[in-house]
Amino acid sequence: MSKTFFFLFSFLILSCTNTNQLEQSELVASVNEASLSRDELIKHIPEGLTTEDSLACIEQYIQTWTKEQVVLQKAEEILPEESKDVAQRLENYRKSLLIYAYEQAYLEDRLDTIVSEKEVTEYYTNHPKDFTLKGYIIKGYFAQFPDSIDNTNLNSWYRLKETDDYINLKSFSQLNA
Repeated sequence: MSKTFFFLFSFLILSCTNTNQLEQSELVASVNEASLSRDELIKHIPEGLTTEDSLACIEQYIQTWTKEQVVLQKAEEILPEESKDVAQRLENYRKSLLIYAYEQAYLEDRLDTIVSEKEVTEYYTNHPKDFTLKGYIIKGYFAQFPDSIDNTNLNSWYRLKETDDYINLKSFSQLNA
């Protein structure tokens, strides 16, 4: 714990060099012009954690935030202007999210999810083809052996755990059943 606390404390001290927007006591990390304040950091840390977990969570968030800022600033440098203009895409995405939220609320408000027993029975009697099985539910193999047969292998074969168990069981059954 002391190593983590020392690392975090050292990281906080070293990262607090840009104070033009925030006071020195509020600044947690900065990458060029981007700054992470103490208040913003606290918003992303869950409550009820132990001291060790809190420090680990803070350390992880700061590292993730720092990497994100570096990549973002690199993208701003390298990408052409038309790639950086995301206003129209953001507006389209915002519209899609609003429409989706409206449709969900509309469906929840107007969708009747309660089905009566009478409706189930009526549907079942009117659509019997929907309930016809298209394959086997269970496929069985019945064999009866005399008590005099040695069944040591038979006890393991009928469980069909190995690939050859079915073949062995069938041939044994044909000879002894």
